[in-house]
Amino acid sequence: MRRLDRRSLWIAAAGAAALGVALLLVLVLAQRRDADHLVNPIAATPESIAVGESVYRAHCQVCHGVSGRGDGPAAAALNPPPADFRFHMAMGHTDAQLFRWISDGIPGLGMPAFRRTLTVDERWHVLNFVRRTFTPVEE
Repeated sequence: MRRLDRRSLWIAAAGAAALGVALLLVLVLAQRRDADHLVNPIAATPESIAVGESVYRAHCQVCHGVSGRGDGPAAAALNPPPADFRFHMAMGHTDAQLFRWISDGIPGLGMPAFRRTLTVDERWHVLNFVRRTFTPVEE
């Protein structure tokens, strides 16, 4: 009887853990889906781009470099290296994706989260600057 009780406890614990993981996954996916529908509320005006450039120079340039090529002074210490915006911006990522990466960082890639460092508006301004400055121009 005692062996059966331990086995039942293990099965119940494993089931509870699996249910907890499933619920967590559902919550994360729902949050991500909602985040993917974000629309940039700040127009890419010259003023916004100027603010974004200031934020970029202060917080992003050290890794992404002056020209957004991922060759800033801190880039040599990062593996993998920071994104080269000439290519990264051409990949068609949405503003919602970029805003989420600026806000939450990208684990395992060295991209830090700026949610606590930059205001919501500053994150949108820097996105406007990066998008307008480093997106390749189609000819």
